[in-house]
Amino acid sequence: MQLDVYQPAFVIEIEGKRLSKDITHEITSFVFEDNEEEMDVMEVAITDRNLQFVDDPLFQEGNEIVARFGYACPEPSRRAGDLSPRKVAVIKEIDYDFPDSGEPTMQIKA
Repeated sequence: MQLDVYQPAFVIEIEGKRLSKDITHEITSFVFEDNEEEMDVMEVAITDRNLQFVDDPLFQEGNEIVARFGYACPEPSRRAGDLSPRKVAVIKEIDYDFPDSGEPTMQIKA
């Protein structure tokens, strides 16, 4: 397997369960705002082609979400060091979009 060092990497856990690679490859947008004066904000948009996340108990308001993100390094000994420190948040809102054309998406705000 060859690493794509230009594609962002994500390690995301919800309620202590790490999301599988299949799910993290569906991330279309990831935003983390580190605010000094206010609470930090995390937003994750995920494509939900088969509507597998709609009723999943992990994707519920009030659940803890932990994320590390960054870019992979081709040197195996440095991969973990290239990801951000753990960012912990609580899911506050989940929005779904079911367009007439295109794929359904889920937007998590924490």
